[in-house]
Amino acid sequence: MAKKTKLPTELICLSDDDDDEDNNNHVNSKSRTTPLKQKESVTIVNNSSNDALNWAIHEKDIIYVSPLPMKYSDVYKKPFEIRCSSVYFGLVQFNVESEVIMMKETEFEMKLTGGFMDNLNIKLAYTDVIKFYFSFESRIPVAFIHVRNEFAILFDQKIPTSDEHGRGFNPASKDEKRRHIIFCLKPLTSDLQRIHLPTIYHFLKTKSPKTDIYCISGTRADELYNLTRFSKASAPTPKKTPFVLNTNDLYVIFFSIHD
Repeated sequence: MAKKTKLPTELICLSDDDDDEDNNNHVNSKSRTTPLKQKESVTIVNNSSNDALNWAIHEKDIIYVSPLPMKYSDVYKKPFEIRCSSVYFGLVQFNVESEVIMMKETEFEMKLTGGFMDNLNIKLAYTDVIKFYFSFESRIPVAFIHVRNEFAILFDQKIPTSDEHGRGFNPASKDEKRRHIIFCLKPLTSDLQRIHLPTIYHFLKTKSPKTDIYCISGTRADELYNLTRFSKASAPTPKKTPFVLNTNDLYVIFFSIHD
């Protein structure tokens, strides 16, 4: 029997924002959704009327985020750690190495492990994020991320998750369970929440001002979590079969999205 060789960490850059040099290959900002100004009732509209109904965010759902204290004013100058236990890309769940996701200058960077693929390092550029809703008040502290479909297509090319009903992660799917990225956040003490909540919010607002970012109530976050994890699919519920990936075929991957 051949001796097993430990594989190097897989670095999968699913967008063209990188930490290198001057970030010359940024995705054109026209590909991102401009946030709506907050009025009496804020409704975020997406690709279908059903989605607009399911993901409507109203004034009562929004938690006001106070400015950061002056002593934390330099938080944007260095990466910030989000405490996170696991990440869902649609139907696919990964554990987070060291339970930390890094918020960097231009991207989320996550080192992930899973039942069918370990040592995975994925970068998600803020330019690929359309919406970011999060809550520490929900039953499971959580962040919901809507991304451009181009990101999900590249994800599926390198991490195959398709079944008889389509791609396991697909923002254009009619099945809510396949459409979103979900960060399952670690619970925080009230003191830590007072630091992390405004830091996450203002960090993203500063780095990605055209992304729709809302801190939402625990009640609304619970509704959205149930929708994304337990809603009935439009097609028959797929059988739970393990995703198979031959580790002998793994290699380091670098690629970009270009408009």
